[in-house]
Amino acid sequence: MKKLIVLFTAVLLSLPLIAEAHTDRFPDGEAPKQKDEVRYTIIRHDTLWDISGRFLNDNFKWPQVWKLNPYIKNPHLIYPGDVIRIVPPEGVEGKEEKTGEFDMGTLPVVEVAPGTESVVTLEPEAPVMPPPPVPTVSSSAISRKGFISEYALEESGAIIGSSEERMLLYEGDVVFLSFKEGEAVEAGSRYTIYTTASKVKHPGKSKSPGYMIDILGSLVVTEVTEPVTAKVDESYKEIEVGARLMPYREPVSEVKMTDADAEVTGYIVAALDGSNNLIKGDIVYIDRGTEDGLKDGNTMRIYRNREKVGDPVSGGRVRLPDEDLGALVVVHADTKTSSCIIIKSLKAIMPGDRVTTTGLE
Repeated sequence: MKKLIVLFTAVLLSLPLIAEAHTDRFPDGEAPKQKDEVRYTIIRHDTLWDISGRFLNDNFKWPQVWKLNPYIKNPHLIYPGDVIRIVPPEGVEGKEEKTGEFDMGTLPVVEVAPGTESVVTLEPEAPVMPPPPVPTVSSSAISRKGFISEYALEESGAIIGSSEERMLLYEGDVVFLSFKEGEAVEAGSRYTIYTTASKVKHPGKSKSPGYMIDILGSLVVTEVTEPVTAKVDESYKEIEVGARLMPYREPVSEVKMTDADAEVTGYIVAALDGSNNLIKGDIVYIDRGTEDGLKDGNTMRIYRNREKVGDPVSGGRVRLPDEDLGALVVVHADTKTSSCIIIKSLKAIMPGDRVTTTGLE
């Protein structure tokens, strides 16, 4: 009898995971319940990907779960304690049973000594599943070309000579460097070697936002002397004396999307490959950065202003609503500019189109 009591307790304790647990914490209040609907309380490490696999037997149905819970603004950001709604497809039952019919033989049996109380808690098994996909970019492409602002160029160091007095430098060569006064240079510091290519014209201002650059390789500081000594540790092309330097950062292979903390609006000023017809997957550069409130992973809407048209009723001119073109995500935010990847393209996108952190669906 005591074993049976413990088993019954275990069954009752397992029910909150498969019933309307904590429905008072559902962000939109008591939403209408559909037929066969399951209410599930999110626990630590949960993702929509593994929840869909557990209840719908198909991880790729996570967008359906997201759509059913409109209070979730970003599918990559869900929080323990929130309650989500799940409607399994007809004829499919998730791995968490909803009927209340349990196989008593699968429950743990605990011996209870006379005069003692015992509680059996069944923790949900956490499946090891990958999270929903995140946008990825090609590290080989983004590590060979780039964009630098006028400000960053002015602050750059430079190669001023080599130990062998050669003009063309390669991997393994010892070189001498010059930096702006006050630059904190330490032995072991790594720098990207680059040279400027074309100057970029800003679509809305007279002042150029910066330059397209070719990345030639990287070097590591070996001695903080006068001048600073370094060794070229990687070369993609011939490196010449006079090449510029900027702090090294690892090429980005993937980035997780996050909501922006500030309202930021700017322009696409250039594309990595110089193209004027841009689509999903292309790398672009915008004229906004960390000092404007952007950070890595922020998503932005891409749009185009429509021209004003004549209004025969008022006799004036009226600007039509903006034309939505797609969306991008910030891969790396510098001080005044950012590198981005287009993650959605509804029409051909081009330098000069606008971007904003507002109005995202």
